[in-house]
Amino acid sequence: MIRIITLLIFIACLTFGFLWLYQNSGNISFDAFGYHVETSFALSVLFLLFFFMAMLLLIRIFFVILGLPYNFKNLITSFYKVNIPLKLEELLVAIYNHNHPKANKALNRLRTHLPENLTNLLASEVALLKEELGEIKLAFLNLSKNDATKIAGIEGLISVAQQENNWNEVITYCNELNKIHKSEWLLSTYIHAFIMEDKWEELIDFIENSRQSSLLAKNRRKQLLSIACYKVANNYFLTRDSENALKYALSSYKHLSDFTPNLILLAKIKAAAQKFEDSIKYIKAVWQIEPSFSASDILVSIRKNYTDEKFFKIVKNITGYNPGHYESNLLLAKAALDIGKYEDAFEAISKSIEENYKFRACLIMAEYCQKTHGNVTEVIEWVKRAIGSEIDVFHLLYFWDFNTMDITKFPTNNCFPIARV
Repeated sequence: MIRIITLLIFIACLTFGFLWLYQNSGNISFDAFGYHVETSFALSVLFLLFFFMAMLLLIRIFFVILGLPYNFKNLITSFYKVNIPLKLEELLVAIYNHNHPKANKALNRLRTHLPENLTNLLASEVALLKEELGEIKLAFLNLSKNDATKIAGIEGLISVAQQENNWNEVITYCNELNKIHKSEWLLSTYIHAFIMEDKWEELIDFIENSRQSSLLAKNRRKQLLSIACYKVANNYFLTRDSENALKYALSSYKHLSDFTPNLILLAKIKAAAQKFEDSIKYIKAVWQIEPSFSASDILVSIRKNYTDEKFFKIVKNITGYNPGHYESNLLLAKAALDIGKYEDAFEAISKSIEENYKFRACLIMAEYCQKTHGNVTEVIEWVKRAIGSEIDVFHLLYFWDFNTMDITKFPTNNCFPIARV
């Protein structure tokens, strides 16, 4: 409203001024360049007004002409100008839709307009869509070179190395990440790599000394240390280094006293060292958990060091921990046959074949027939039954489950075999 009133007042003043000039106009005359000019004062004022307007128009045209190159440059630039929010939206949508060509195109348009760290992060996401390990690895290497994105880069490199089954490289990158980061993911990756590379002594050192291992639950820490010590002990035992084998086997026993493979290994070590009472102690421990034909074989191997009665007494004592078990019946039958206690042998064999004919039970029955009455026909019949019967050499299998981080006897999609006894 005020602007309208001001404009009306200005027009009124201008009109009044022109009317005053028209009514009180005098004459102006001047000589210049041989000309004599006479005109009214009002007309000269009007002329000057038009002159100044023309000069202003010319000056405006002059500056427009001078600015043509700059305006043309802006026109071209605006034609090629990147709409950063729009292109970033296109890129993210393409990434989440797994559209690599579109995502790559959007990223190329954005490269010079985004910070380097953000560009590298987006480049790694785009590379993952293409599923080419070389390109993915390069993207993660670029991330790992900058402090702000170092963790993401190294974690990516670890994942690539895992896909390539390059566990030494996984350990190398884990060592690098371990200096700056601590996480359960890194801990499980470390453990996975050490196990896959069969680096059991390094695993022991890692669990006992690395700050990462503080994330391990107490029971899992014990299990891992027991497994690792058992594997090291077994390797030493196979190379006939009894001293170190015993050292690590006892360490495994300290961490996990009911780990059957280690108990069997301790029984073997003690038997090899002719410490038979100690060997029997560990066989008893196995029998209390789950009777094993491996433990039975160790006991049979030290049979010659005892009298008949003493050995049979040891066998009865051991099998008494699990009297109804198939392995207990077989062991008792073998011991009884060996010393001529045929009634005990027949009773034990009969129990072992109550449900079904099995290979070893049938063979022991054939041996019983041969030793008691020597009926060749009956012996041959039991041998034939053995050949056609169910195999009963049961191995106890143990696995480390990487998903649950626990020892299991049942193989899963992500497990590693620890022992077969």
